[in-house]
Amino acid sequence: FSGCMTLTLNKFDDVKKGDYIVTVALSEKEVNYIKKHTKREVIEFIQDVEKGSFSNETWEERKKRVEDTLKLYQGAHMIVTTKLHCSLPSLALGTPVLLLYDSSFNETKDRIGSYLPYLNHVNRNDFMKTEIDFEHPKKNSKKYLELREALEKSCQDFIDKKFEKEQLPKVNTYLQFLDKSRNMRRMPIEQLVKLQATYEKECAKSSKLYDELIKINKQYDELVQKYWELDDRYRKTFRARIGSFVRKIRSR
Repeated sequence: FSGCMTLTLNKFDDVKKGDYIVTVALSEKEVNYIKKHTKREVIEFIQDVEKGSFSNETWEERKKRVEDTLKLYQGAHMIVTTKLHCSLPSLALGTPVLLLYDSSFNETKDRIGSYLPYLNHVNRNDFMKTEIDFEHPKKNSKKYLELREALEKSCQDFIDKKFEKEQLPKVNTYLQFLDKSRNMRRMPIEQLVKLQATYEKECAKSSKLYDELIKINKQYDELVQKYWELDDRYRKTFRARIGSFVRKIRSR
């Protein structure tokens, strides 16, 4: 069991402790329960996001968004959450954190359960039945430091064995590559948007031309009908006059 890389996060130097409690992925009842037992501000932070919603962000925009979230966690008086990816960074940032877990879920046994020895935790079903001091939260266990040190050593050993320092790519080069790849993805998307607009414009023109063609065809049909009507009248008139002329000749 190696743990999570978020356990290796370092604290920010410019963050001061605030007078607020952060909740992540709690129910409305659970949040209201906390509000009734503290005079501090309770901030409900939404960690879940829609797939692809940040796909157009630059590396710097993503980095700032993550840092803002971590600074919110570090500055909190306490954090109450059901999410590992909130509770584990909070351990590394030194913020008292309480994890609510559901022992009936297989995920708890297979995944979350592995971290319970390192976290202050309570069964979610017992949360509102348990006396919890939100004003003086229980300090985090230091046991996670074992995982942190092992992760740092494992990563450093991997780098030392697999690469020489001269061969390691520079961070700026990697960031430039990321920005370039995102810009390259944007180009076809922008072109597709333009093509879509052109296509819709041409479709509108075609629709207008089609309507005009239908109108012309209708006029043509009307003219053909009139032509045959006139032709019929002409034939009848011609036959009548010829007949009259023949009868006059015969009468002489």
